[in-house]
Amino acid sequence: MHNNPISGKWSLVDDPAMYPYSSAGFYMLGSAPAVPLLHVGELL
Repeated sequence: MHNNPISGKWSLVDDPAMYPYSSAGFYMLGSAPAVPLLHVGELL
């Protein structure tokens, strides 16, 4: 989930890539995630 589903009620971060347990930073910035994950291209 790249977007904050409760953004209307809470504003936790301005950028989805800043959520430490989101894959957004991995896909948008290429940064290492808090939990190891693979790029979807590696699975195809």
